[in-house]
Amino acid sequence: MLQWAVGDFRLLSLGCTATPLSVETGGPLGRGELYWMTRIVDVMMTAQSSLSTGMAQHLAGHENVSRINPVTPRGRYALDASSQIASLRGLGYAEARKALEQVRLFFKAKADPFAPFHTLS
Repeated sequence: MLQWAVGDFRLLSLGCTATPLSVETGGPLGRGELYWMTRIVDVMMTAQSSLSTGMAQHLAGHENVSRINPVTPRGRYALDASSQIASLRGLGYAEARKALEQVRLFFKAKADPFAPFHTLS
């Protein structure tokens, strides 16, 4: 696609945490419109993330893609909740320690300067 062969490049993909996707069975309302109205965004976001990672692995090779996206329990973190910054910082440090060997190769050599293929006039 980019005139690059598989294995010529490596990709580091950093996420912002993920929650497990689950679809409950049964229940008083079944799995009709009301249920899916509350779940469709989760399904679409999970599918988009999975598709992007899969495409990156297809283009670069599975072994050349490093994805770091810690899984957290549903509802653990809220958007714009400044009271959770310390907990998120701790999670970041823990994930960095776990992924250190995996990402170390991205810092071994200085990257070539970026040169856009197309420029704006």
